[in-house]
Amino acid sequence: MGGMKIVSVCIPEPEQVQSESVAGLLGVYLDADLPPTERRERLREVWDVDLPSRDEEGKEMFDGAGRDLLRRSEKKGREEGLKEGLQQGIQKGREATLLENIQTLAEGLHLTPEQAMDALKVPPRDRERIRQALAQPKT
Repeated sequence: MGGMKIVSVCIPEPEQVQSESVAGLLGVYLDADLPPTERRERLREVWDVDLPSRDEEGKEMFDGAGRDLLRRSEKKGREEGLKEGLQQGIQKGREATLLENIQTLAEGLHLTPEQAMDALKVPPRDRERIRQALAQPKT
């Protein structure tokens, strides 16, 4: 965006607008040859318009950028949270299905839970957690 300048314009209430007045106001406001202090003084004296200082303009622009960044961060956080929640839900569903399969095999084929886990090839690292879940009363 080289050579471009972004400006903000405040338009007076409709009952206060006079075409020459608005044209003059915009002319002073957009006049790049006027030093900023003189531009600010003319706008204040003739049209009762107070321009923000450079620091205030920068702060307003930063605040807007900050809000935009915050919105994007919140959206990303929600998306990540949804994805994580979905993964946790899938894992819980798999675990519940595995527990149900172990119980069905144990009851239907008169196997011990260990034999049912062997038949389903449950990894040794998962067996203690499954034993504890099988020991919990059903709700």
